[in-house]
Amino acid sequence: MSTGSRPARSAALVVAVGAAMFVDAMLYSVVVPLLPSFAQRFGAGPVGMTVLYAGYAAALLLATPVVGRLGDRTGHRLGFLAGTVAVAVATLAFATADSYPALFVARCVQGAAAAAVWTSGIALVAGRVEAGKVGAALGTLMAAMSMGLIVGPPLGGLLLDRAGPGAPFVACALAAAGVALLAPIAVRGGPGQAGGRQGPAPVRDVLGGTGVPATLAAVIAGAAGLSLLEPLLPLDVTSRLGAGPLAIGLVFGLATLANGLAGPLAGIAADRRPGAPAIPIGLVAMGLLTLPIARLGRITAVAAVLAGFAIAYSFVLVTAMARLARLAEPARGAEGSGEGSGDGPAYGSGYGTVYAAFNIAYAVGMVAGPLAGGLAVTAAGTSAAYTVGGLALVACGAALMGRGRSRSSRSTGPLLIGAAPAFHPTRDPCLTRASPRP
Repeated sequence: MSTGSRPARSAALVVAVGAAMFVDAMLYSVVVPLLPSFAQRFGAGPVGMTVLYAGYAAALLLATPVVGRLGDRTGHRLGFLAGTVAVAVATLAFATADSYPALFVARCVQGAAAAAVWTSGIALVAGRVEAGKVGAALGTLMAAMSMGLIVGPPLGGLLLDRAGPGAPFVACALAAAGVALLAPIAVRGGPGQAGGRQGPAPVRDVLGGTGVPATLAAVIAGAAGLSLLEPLLPLDVTSRLGAGPLAIGLVFGLATLANGLAGPLAGIAADRRPGAPAIPIGLVAMGLLTLPIARLGRITAVAAVLAGFAIAYSFVLVTAMARLARLAEPARGAEGSGEGSGDGPAYGSGYGTVYAAFNIAYAVGMVAGPLAGGLAVTAAGTSAAYTVGGLALVACGAALMGRGRSRSSRSTGPLLIGAAPAFHPTRDPCLTRASPRP
């Protein structure tokens, strides 16, 4: 195979996975303007609509570790392709559902399919994109997801008004079917990810390796910081600044756009400066931007601060994804040295395992943030919730920075969170990846 074909294949893979994540995010958010019509059509009140959303999240969480570990054993290509097909089928079922139970089942299948798309898709990109470009590729995936979240609600509202409640899901199903038809071409071939002489690396070795727990903790903190603002900020700016639905939508739309545009930049930075402490700095920036929100007197100021928050959040999340890719490299025995070793890796990659853990950590943060914010508001008011959340993010970032410096002083390589540790083949469960051979 010519060396010139590898960048093209990597680009095609990133486009395919990005398109699948775009459609999945669009499908997730397209429901927002349709909830009132569904509640009326199926006689489901607020509790029923909440359960509908929870069904998607629960199915995604339950399926994620299964998909990740199975992919590490057998390869992630099949899981990703099955996920794209399942998204299309479940979405069409959602469009044609004639009862609330059928709607709920279709939504749960969507969640399980999304687990396959996210976990296996990201693992494919991490395993196949050439070294030094993984961060940029992962940042592009997050940008695609952000664009899907932006497109979903207005698309849903427009099609609902013009063609009825089933139209948005027919459109999403057609988009998902297009991705499912084209994805096999983009993901064919490429270096294998499963295997290894002893199968995939043990879960405890992958998740207990140097830097993995701290990186996952940072993901939880970042997601909690974001999800704390999502329910509180709209209510706050409505009561305090008189902002209407359009203004609130524009504020969050701008933040989502800023997050998406920052994703590739964060990935490029992670590739070029893997030793930079982007994760703790990002968490500190998120915290400092949260603290003054209660004192902002203009909606434009709130929009600017939230956009800055979203950019910092992107650097936290994308850097964490790039770091996990480095930490999940195939472990090799002392006798196996590099790509050309006759024995090959002792263990296969742990990409599925670490990205399943990443998704679960993200979900934990998204649950913890609103709960903590709600408790703080109940106890001391909205301003106190911003203060507590901001200080918690600053403290978390400072703790990770201190931990990195402490470990760096005892190591020959940089161990700041966001950097790749100094790996030693004879004693570490991971090896820095060599560039894939043509």
